[in-house]
Amino acid sequence: MQMGPLVDICCTRMMKRLDELLHDNDTVDVYKLFGDFVMETILTIAFGRDLDSQSNQGKRLSECLGMLGGKTSKWGVIGASTLICASRNDGVSKDDATLTKLEVDANAKFFLFAGHETTRFTISLTCYCLATNHKVQKKAFDEIDKYFSENSGASLYEAVENIPYLEMVVLEALRHYVPVKEVRRNCVDSCAVSDNLVIPKGTLIYVPIHSINFNPDYWSNPDAFDPERFDPNIGDYNAEGFLSFGAGPRLCLGKRLGLLNTKMGVVSILRKYRLDLANDTNIEIDYTGMTASPKYGVKLKLIPR
Repeated sequence: MQMGPLVDICCTRMMKRLDELLHDNDTVDVYKLFGDFVMETILTIAFGRDLDSQSNQGKRLSECLGMLGGKTSKWGVIGASTLICASRNDGVSKDDATLTKLEVDANAKFFLFAGHETTRFTISLTCYCLATNHKVQKKAFDEIDKYFSENSGASLYEAVENIPYLEMVVLEALRHYVPVKEVRRNCVDSCAVSDNLVIPKGTLIYVPIHSINFNPDYWSNPDAFDPERFDPNIGDYNAEGFLSFGAGPRLCLGKRLGLLNTKMGVVSILRKYRLDLANDTNIEIDYTGMTASPKYGVKLKLIPR
């Protein structure tokens, strides 16, 4: 709840920037827009800094981080991970639960690297899915308009927490466009999966998240964009088949903040604009890096409602 007002401020700045971009053109690369937005929310919430990184000068921060995105982002993540593992050099016992200054610094950097690209990707592709599924977008409009008409004094945070359909849309977008296509894990102990399958200790396990998200054994009509499959009352959601946030003890640390950013960012835009494809929209996802990225950005047409 305490994060909500801070993200709300970032949303206000994002909408101001968006209005400026749409002054002479109805097409915007929302991937760039959301990159600046996510940068600001992370700096505000995780680092406690109000740097207005969405301004013309401040957005250079996002551009600099973007240079470490895609294929080269792995070096930032690996570097931060190395610091975390190698920072026991100040006399603190390994059994001591206290974090060293270097560990705090490394974890903060890791949070920034891991959270920035994945969240901007999620928001951008959620908007793309809405632009290509007008019936879904219309239902989102209706749910948002209904909530604010019945709760005129509600904050943006209160709205996203009380419109379940929004999260269904985001989760379905994440199923179609997962930020991390695959993960690998090392089996630390021999594990009997079934009577006929035992995984020996030391085996490298490959988890094809993208493929599992489309496995018909877990999803009915998996190629369709159907947010209501995540409705707990009527959907066919299966936790074992949805790994966009990982699972178990390695569940994404920033899941809640990522979802909050995405939902508040999307609602801010949908309250004012309708999303459609631009003439030069070209969605080609590059999965060769540590995290996915749209090769040509996500260009969308935004039309005042």
